[in-house]
Amino acid sequence: MHDSAPAPLIHSGKRLGLARLFVFTLLFLLALPAVADCKPQVTARQVRLENSVVELALQVLAPGKTIEAVRIDNVGGVSSLWRSDGKDKADPLSVSHDGQILSSGAQVMSLAAGDAEVSLSLSLKDNGAFAGKTTEFRATVFFADKTRAMCMVEKTAQQPAQPEQPQSQSALGARYVAVSDTEMTWDEAKAWCAARGGRLPLINGASSLSSSDVVSSPGTVSIDGIGPVSMEGTTVDTMTRARPRSDFTTPWSSTGLPSNRYWTGTEYSSVSGNAWSVHDTGLNGGTIYLGGNRKRDHPNRAVCVPSSGHPGQPQTQG
Repeated sequence: MHDSAPAPLIHSGKRLGLARLFVFTLLFLLALPAVADCKPQVTARQVRLENSVVELALQVLAPGKTIEAVRIDNVGGVSSLWRSDGKDKADPLSVSHDGQILSSGAQVMSLAAGDAEVSLSLSLKDNGAFAGKTTEFRATVFFADKTRAMCMVEKTAQQPAQPEQPQSQSALGARYVAVSDTEMTWDEAKAWCAARGGRLPLINGASSLSSSDVVSSPGTVSIDGIGPVSMEGTTVDTMTRARPRSDFTTPWSSTGLPSNRYWTGTEYSSVSGNAWSVHDTGLNGGTIYLGGNRKRDHPNRAVCVPSSGHPGQPQTQG
């Protein structure tokens, strides 16, 4: 009758063992790294827009993950994208960390995020999508485990381009009122020069010229401030080619301008909505090239000459 008396002690021992197992299991789980299931967090802001280059600052909190690539999409205005690993037929996106370049636009990265927030510096060039147009950037970070995190880019920290102010007369010489360091449409360039007391230079003093008008000039054409440009041997065919031949022989260095493409104030009468531009070929040892196949809503830089003076001659301010 007393054989079953110890049973409660056995059950108590089992309960005590289960309790201890539960405590040990709980302590074990609490000791596991809490970062394994941490959802990556990304924040980004636009730092600067200058010389048609956008610089972004990216903050990534992704403990235990490895960053392989970054992608920037322009989801406002003209759709476009940039990537650091060269995929998706994207334009190059440069990525740096602590002053070291991780990717110049075509390399897969391998940056361990660690447990702290990682700061990345991004740089992308305008591909025609955002110069003078609406932009709204989205950043996406790709990790080695095939996961990703994304965010919209804040514009609050964007700073205006410094060179938008007229350069000093000593830097420009007596030939130009101002030279822009950013690109703009033809109409914007005219307004930009007018606001600085100047105007866009004219070719042969004309407000409108065709290709035939230009190549029929006796050996040269004259551009305000820039001066005479040799057109020896040039034909209408070479004027309409995408790349100039060596017929254009006047060296670009004679202009005193940084190597780039600039608007003139002369419209291109051969094609409605176009205007003449002047730029450094960079192909024939750096010579002056005139192009008429440039839509007025496309981006070029502005060079401004004094509003008064004789067209085609180097001008000085009175």
